[in-house]
Amino acid sequence: MAITIWHRLECDTVANDPRRSFATGLAAMVYDPLWLLARQYQLGERRADNGGSIVGARLEATSYPIHEIVAPEGSRASLGPLPLTAAVESEPIVLDLRLRVRSGLAFVERLVEEGLDAAAGRARTHFRFAAIDDEEGASYIALADAPDGAQILAALTAGTLRSDLHISTAQGAAFDRTIGIWQRWLDHGLPQVDAWVRNRLEHQFDVTVRGAPLALRAPAHRGTELDWDAFDLIESSVHDGEATSHPAELIPLPIDVPGMPTRRFWEIEDPRFDAGQLTAGPGEVLRVLLVEIAVCFANDWLVIPCSVRVGGLCRIDSLVVTDTFGTDFTKRRADELRPDPGWALWRLSGVSRGEYILVPDRVDAVDGEAVEEVSIVRDELANMMWGHERILPSTIGDGRVTVAPAPLTALSTSVAELTYVPLPTLPPDRIPLALDGSMIVTASVVATHPTPVARGEVLHPRFELYDEELGQDGLFVSRRPRLQRARDGRIVVWTARSRRSGAHQPPIRIAFDDLIRSTTATST
Repeated sequence: MAITIWHRLECDTVANDPRRSFATGLAAMVYDPLWLLARQYQLGERRADNGGSIVGARLEATSYPIHEIVAPEGSRASLGPLPLTAAVESEPIVLDLRLRVRSGLAFVERLVEEGLDAAAGRARTHFRFAAIDDEEGASYIALADAPDGAQILAALTAGTLRSDLHISTAQGAAFDRTIGIWQRWLDHGLPQVDAWVRNRLEHQFDVTVRGAPLALRAPAHRGTELDWDAFDLIESSVHDGEATSHPAELIPLPIDVPGMPTRRFWEIEDPRFDAGQLTAGPGEVLRVLLVEIAVCFANDWLVIPCSVRVGGLCRIDSLVVTDTFGTDFTKRRADELRPDPGWALWRLSGVSRGEYILVPDRVDAVDGEAVEEVSIVRDELANMMWGHERILPSTIGDGRVTVAPAPLTALSTSVAELTYVPLPTLPPDRIPLALDGSMIVTASVVATHPTPVARGEVLHPRFELYDEELGQDGLFVSRRPRLQRARDGRIVVWTARSRRSGAHQPPIRIAFDDLIRSTTATST
């Protein structure tokens, strides 16, 4: 029996001529170039109609900056260099204990910097904090050794602050500078526009645009990333101001998609794409089409980078491309070539035809720990809704995980096997909510003990929520501090509210005139 061993296997491109091996294939020889030229002539390729490659582009764009924010109740505020997210989400300033202490310290420090040491000492004694019952708050005040910022602000509003601190005429200029800087620090430079709709648990607002008869409307911003898809275009009568033009001559760049055709003859294909791993069901036609475009036609697409102004609308006025033959072509918008209302990639819906693109501020905000978190769920078993305050603000302003109140008093013990319970006993950490028409409102439940009362900002005794806002998967509503740097370099801090789904709680069994087995019953 013969044993055959191979040291190397090669493809013989020419039969019975192993000396040539791969030489013919690697050379990519054309045996009949005239036939190729005839085929090009037959198919019309020699007319050079769209036969050149794009080598240059002239782009003209116009930017329309966002100017004002308009709340649902009609209040307005200028945006300026502030991030849109901070201006919309910021809550109205509330002087809690932490801010009263910090504002008092900031006021004293500013007085010392202006050389008003005597006034700083009088501020500590004259605006001393009153005694409070909370142990944590009292320790915080004693540790800070600061005057009460709320009392300082009240004296400033009443016009008695200068006399309370015995400010002389010579010290007037330094004192006025202190007051101006302190007030700007206190309001954080954020517009006081309350866009939070409490019976929807979401933000609603409009923004005006300079230079264009359009405005943007955000019908339901829930505290997530504020991008272009959160807005609709509406008509506006306020369009004063000038737009900014952005003419540029640019070089188109090819895109790079895994699995796309290679650009060079001997280039090895991208190993990251495996067509055999593509899975698509009967209804996933778009997935197959997307892969086909990427694999077959991606090398026909180009990217033209353009620098535009952030924080506003952008419109491409004209695009002229130049090919290798030196011919200029004016490109039209996609909605002009395909006037189909369904063809609206990145287009804002509304009154416009789609020539505007929103370029929002990039959100690089840093989120802090939640100072308040509430879950709202449906309980089909009890035919009720329940609110659970998971995290509540402490006395000094940070969040504290709520500790369930002391358990309700147990039923009287008895030697009987069964105990009669006339009314249900609710868990002490759940706030009952009921449906009143189309609104979910706080409710009182007939029970042997008082109904739990809401203690935070989200849930309150007069809480209302539209029934369609609460799905079967429940809601989480949270308040947390956020920090972001504005376009002018300032650091902006605000407290934002956000909403997300996914809250779950076990149902409650409610039974009237119930008989339960006593745990202390004795058997004989």
